[in-house]
Order: sequence, then C-alpha cells, then structure tokens
Amino acid sequence: MSFKLLQDLRHFVWKAVPLIRTKIDLDILTAIGAAEEEGRFLNMKQLGLLGIGSSATLRRRIAWLVKCGYLSQMHVEGDGRVAVFRVNPRVKKTFAGLGAVLKSNSRPPGAAGQAKK
Repeated sequence: MSFKLLQDLRHFVWKAVPLIRTKIDLDILTAIGAAEEEGRFLNMKQLGLLGIGSSATLRRRIAWLVKCGYLSQMHVEGDGRVAVFRVNPRVKKTFAGLGAVLKSNSRPPGAAGQAKK
C-alpha cells in the first residue's frame, strides 16, 4: 500500500463520518465494530483493557459517540449494571464501503486528488 492510498482512505473516513473528532473515536468505533463482526459485544472494562485511552477519556468519547448516534448502548440481560456498546447500522454501512475499497485496493470515492468528471 502506498502512503497516498492511506492518506486517501483517511480522508474518506473523515468525510464519511464527519463527527469523528479524534483518533480515539475511530479506535473505539473500529474496536466495537470488529467485536460485533466476531459475534460479541464490548463493555467499558473490555474497551479499557484494549489500551485505547484512560477510563475517563473512554467514558467521555463514548458518551459523545452515543450522543452523535454512531454507537448505541444496551444493558446486558440479567445484569442491568453492565452496558455493552453497538455500532449504528448506518455507520456499519459506511465502514463496509471502506472495507470494499480496501479489498479492491483502489481509491476511495471522493478521495482527495481524484479527477472530477
């Protein structure tokens, strides 16, 4: 992969998911999404163990992502104290498009430097 392609992919993510403010936001979304693809859900403690950020930062960033509608929070059946997080279907669709771009190793739609038609 070239640096230009990586730059274009990064631009695509920032454009497709505009309220992502920091790298930590993106790390949280991708960690929760990857866990969902494996058929499991992450709670706050599991996110903390990934080393993405401090627990205070994770709580603040997750609250922002929930408020923006990128994540949803649900309580575990049988134990209402434990909350797990899910990625919004709209965001999953956006990242699926990014995954297709990565698999095809082509430029993302609307990437910087692409010629206009």
